Amino acid sequence: MTSRSTGPTKAPQESANDEYDRLAALNGAIVESFTQACQAYASGVTTLNAELMGFANTRASRDVDLGEALSKCENWSDAVGLQQNWAQQAWQEYLAEASRLVELSAKIAQGNWVPVYERANRALSRINRPVS
Repeated sequence: MTSRSTGPTKAPQESANDEYDRLAALNGAIVESFTQACQAYASGVTTLNAELMGFANTRASRDVDLGEALSKCENWSDAVGLQQNWAQQAWQEYLAEASRLVELSAKIAQGNWVPVYERANRALSRINRPVS
């Protein structure tokens, strides 16, 4: 029985070095993708914080306005009407803000993992090549 060679074979050390180089490249790609994900997260949290601060500022202003308007009421009926309008407006604004926060959070979550997913797929496709 004779064995047929399909071409030159690499020495075990060369083959091990090639595998090490592939793994090192994969590690670098993973670190870079996580760095990008962290940057996207930090940017997203900054956006989310600005949204929350803007909402809190608006609500505080509306609360102060209500207090001023209540202090000028001459009867209970006017005061109750102001409070009802304030409560209805506040409810609508809180619902709208909750919707915006959910939307922003989803964008942040998606933006965080897209770089990781894409880099991992590219790196894994390079790793899965046959050794020559």
